[in-house]
Amino acid sequence: MIEHPTASASQLQNEVAAGFAAGVIPSLAHYRTHEQSAAWHEVATSFFDRAPGRNAFDEVYSEIAAECETGPVHIIALGCGDGAKEEGLARTLRKVGLEVSITLVDISPSLLKLAMARQSELDGVKILSPVVCDVTTAGGELAEIINQLPGRRVVTMFGVLPGLTSMSAFNSVAALTRGGDLFAFSGNLLPEGDGQIERLCEFYASDASHDWMALVFRDAGIADLKLCWSVTPAYTEQVHSVATVSVTVEVLEDCSAQIGDQIVQLHAGQKLDTFRSHRHSLESINSLTDSLGLTVLCMRRSDSGEEGVALARK
Repeated sequence: MIEHPTASASQLQNEVAAGFAAGVIPSLAHYRTHEQSAAWHEVATSFFDRAPGRNAFDEVYSEIAAECETGPVHIIALGCGDGAKEEGLARTLRKVGLEVSITLVDISPSLLKLAMARQSELDGVKILSPVVCDVTTAGGELAEIINQLPGRRVVTMFGVLPGLTSMSAFNSVAALTRGGDLFAFSGNLLPEGDGQIERLCEFYASDASHDWMALVFRDAGIADLKLCWSVTPAYTEQVHSVATVSVTVEVLEDCSAQIGDQIVQLHAGQKLDTFRSHRHSLESINSLTDSLGLTVLCMRRSDSGEEGVALARK
């Protein structure tokens, strides 16, 4: 694996410590360790069990295959997680006989290993050196360490949008895409109807979700009994979203967060933005794509109404 400086132990420690001090836990703080990766995987699986259906992704995969009919194709998977969606894309491209290479990029070495194992089970998919990286801050530097291969690039960003606090992740996309390359990404949607955002809050208040998010505090030496958790809806246009599930922690008594060799003092009554899940509409996803100067080729909504997948061309 190639470790980009944004994923170094010292850089991660500094970012997490700064997040505790500022009251906003960075998303990357929840995915780094093996234990966190396993806990996240359980939450992701429960999400799929609750809102099954990958038809929107399958339809976009087919669109990508049609666009890349002459091959070869280089998939660059930003924030790939366990690589399940990228496996689906690679499988679709191989079925139509396309030559496929893939570069997996994620902040978590544990998840990268899972993703590599998935891709290795596919015949004819060349796995290039994976990159441990914070895709939200790497920007143009990421393009310098990705293999330059002939053919069309398909840059993917599946499942990254929910936790973003800024548009910075798209700097990496801009650096990696060239004229004619494709960008495929997904956003969690806010289903239509009354009470939907409240229903989503219930999901993020589940035991599995709580146990996963609490790990960042436990790793900092803060017991759960010193914290009060709340999951609330908000309506925001941050990162072109239409609503956000916000998980906040209130500190109940003075304590210290030990992050590596740094100590951050926390005080009773202090609140920390611990996690957010941005929700979008197809319209807001389209607005986001327009802001990037890309041409939208297609946009699909899953049968569950909770996932939107877009394909754009540079």
